[in-house]
Amino acid sequence: MMADWVYNFTLAKQGLADALGVPSSLLHVPLGFVIFAVLLRVFGATGRGAFWALLCLLFVQCLNEALDAVQWVRWTGEVNWTEAFVDELLALTLPTLAAGLVGFWERRRVRLG
Repeated sequence: MMADWVYNFTLAKQGLADALGVPSSLLHVPLGFVIFAVLLRVFGATGRGAFWALLCLLFVQCLNEALDAVQWVRWTGEVNWTEAFVDELLALTLPTLAAGLVGFWERRRVRLG
């Protein structure tokens, strides 16, 4: 039963990528940033809020890659570690930069304030 859910999830992600006409790995960039922005709104646009938002995004992305790993093992018998690493990097690059900017602005505001 779990395998069917994972397979349907994988098909849905690929269907979205196909509909947009982009490789599925590139979906990690905007989706990672959108998830981070929503989480930043939930936790507050502070340095601590940015940290927690980034940590939650890392958890979500690791869960996504774990589901991808299940599919890779089913298809090929092994995990595609290169793709998993690239997907993590793509999903976390912009949010990490944004979290750094939030922290910088917060420190600057405290210093000037």
